Amino acid sequence: PVSIPYGSYISWLGRQDTKNAEHFWRKTLAGYTEPTSFSFARNSAQPVEEGKFYGDHRTKLSEAATENLREFARRHRLTLNTLVQGAYALLLSRYSGADDVVFGVTMAGRPATLDAVESMVGLFINTLPLRARIDSRQPMLSWLKELQAGQSELQQYEYSSLLDIQGWSEVPRGVPLFDSILVFENLPVDSTHRAAESKVEFREDRGFGSTTGYPLTILTSPGQR
Repeated sequence: PVSIPYGSYISWLGRQDTKNAEHFWRKTLAGYTEPTSFSFARNSAQPVEEGKFYGDHRTKLSEAATENLREFARRHRLTLNTLVQGAYALLLSRYSGADDVVFGVTMAGRPATLDAVESMVGLFINTLPLRARIDSRQPMLSWLKELQAGQSELQQYEYSSLLDIQGWSEVPRGVPLFDSILVFENLPVDSTHRAAESKVEFREDRGFGSTTGYPLTILTSPGQR
């Protein structure tokens, strides 16, 4: 079938209310003035040659641990994405010594309000700042539910340009909003999927040589492990 052209998405972007987006991001980032950083991210005395110290580490949880997370998420009506974001927010807080942290989250960027968006070919992905405040007196479950609610609100403005968000924040120009990115992959194609009436088979998805301009990028891929 003929796909809807990518230009339809560009037209949709032009119809979005930037005033509402600006209000949301100014409110969300109010009082945040510098990126949350792991202690080693900015304190190296030696200049870093591009790509020289880039590394790639892979690890897998056990099937039992993975199923425990799924069951916990189902029982409390949370998403696995929320659990991963919560774990990383706590880790970032411990390492940075801050109880108010911001990190980048990568969104699929395909708006549900745009007809046939799933069949369009083009770049929709967007990385946005996620802010998490950690209060040791707050029960973990209620904190996770707040984090998930905030993520749902953020999705309403996932079309926002990171450059615009930077300008609406209190972080000085030229300084990044965040030092790390968390990506949660939730692709509709699994490793055993076969397209209907097709000889094409998806066996494994691997990426090589993909780097970002940030000190740390974390990619989470759900599965049996």
